[in-house]
Amino acid sequence: MSGGAGSWEVFDGTNPTKSLAKGVGIDSLKGQLPDDACRFAVYTYDENWIVRLHWKGPNTGAMAKVKSNGQLEAFAKSQPLTKV
Repeated sequence: MSGGAGSWEVFDGTNPTKSLAKGVGIDSLKGQLPDDACRFAVYTYDENWIVRLHWKGPNTGAMAKVKSNGQLEAFAKSQPLTKV
């Protein structure tokens, strides 16, 4: 992911290479995290800090969470400039 401070990109929770949205600002990122699904996201805090998120909404079913957990390694590999 490229972008300046505050930029973000959200990926599908079961297909971590499928980009769903991009934007700038933490408030707009929060709006892309549904209550009933899993998502992966990369948020660029500043030039030194890039944050990787694994979102599991509070109303997400157990199987969806398990399937998303199974994609953690694929997500990490798809984002080589970020750290766990």
